[in-house]
Amino acid sequence: VAVTAYEPHVITKDISYTFYPGVRPLQRLEARAGREVSALVQSSAHSYRQALAERAERQIHTEHHTEHGAQTPAQAPQDLAVASEGRLRGAASTARVVVVGDADFASNSFYPYAANSDLTLAMVRWLLREDSRPAIASRIPLPPVLILTKPQMQWVFALVEVVLPALVGLCGALVWWRRR
Repeated sequence: VAVTAYEPHVITKDISYTFYPGVRPLQRLEARAGREVSALVQSSAHSYRQALAERAERQIHTEHHTEHGAQTPAQAPQDLAVASEGRLRGAASTARVVVVGDADFASNSFYPYAANSDLTLAMVRWLLREDSRPAIASRIPLPPVLILTKPQMQWVFALVEVVLPALVGLCGALVWWRRR
């Protein structure tokens, strides 16, 4: 799941684009007196939850089968990350908790990509109550990324694979013709 829009919160105020490779939706509990629960990251409105079948039912069968009467789950935004702050019973200060439906977004494999590192650092800073201090940008070098649309890729392919070799062949034929 790739997310480009975030719920308003101190953690997500400067976050742009994050990627969650194996995220599971969360079920947000209702806020109680003295506790605030807010969504940080939500999926798109076209997302849906689907119950996972039992292991025996998920095994691959060799016979061909179709699923008649399968119901399509209702589509709605799903909570992918939630922050909560509140006072615990008998505690003098408030406690903070951040729950994310995926730990891989902060792993070494995905940490430098998009704004995953910025979101992870923002979560840790909020948990440490350092959210009022200026943010320090991560110093992880990112390789340059070139994103092309399909028509642009077709033009590059045509130029590199068709036009340039044809020009080389034409120049070779021209040199051969003149030396003949």
